Amino acid sequence: MSNSDDFDALASATQTKLGLGVGYGVSRVDITSRILKGVIGHFHALGWSVLPEFTLPTGRRVDVMGLSTKGQFWAIEIKSCLDDYRVDQKWQEYLGFCDRFSFAVDPDFPLPQLPSDVGVILADNFEAFEMRPPKSTDPLPSARRRALLMKYATNAADRLVRERSVL
Repeated sequence: MSNSDDFDALASATQTKLGLGVGYGVSRVDITSRILKGVIGHFHALGWSVLPEFTLPTGRRVDVMGLSTKGQFWAIEIKSCLDDYRVDQKWQEYLGFCDRFSFAVDPDFPLPQLPSDVGVILADNFEAFEMRPPKSTDPLPSARRRALLMKYATNAADRLVRERSVL
C-alpha cells in the first residue's frame, strides 16, 4: 500500500468520525443509513417501536414511523443534506398521520433551513439527540389511529415473516 493509499484511508476514516457528509466523499445513501441507525437506537432507548419505510394509507412512505406503548405515532423524515430537504416537500402530507413529526438530520445539516414548528433530531451511526422537540398536535381521530395501528401491526408481521423466510 502506498503512502497515498494510507492518506486516503485515514482521511476517509477521519471524515466519518467527524460526521462530515456530502461533499466530503460520503454518499447520501451512507448518510441516510447512519442517521437511520442512530434514530432506531434512540427510539428503542425511549421504549418506542419503529418501522423504517412505513407506507401510509395514502401511499406515501415515511422514512421512520415510531409507535409508543400508549399508541402515539411519531413520524420521522430523514434528510441527508439540504438538497434532499429542498426537493422533498411531501413531508407536510405526513402531519395528519402522526401525533409528532420530526426531521432527523446529520450534525452537519444547516439547521436554520428547517421549519421552526417541527422537531429536529441530530443523528449519526451511534446515537441521536433531540435538538428540538416536536410540537404537540391535535390528537388523531380515533378511526385514523385505529387504521394506522392495524397497518402498523400487519406491516410489522409481514416483515417478520419475510425476514424469517417462513413462506
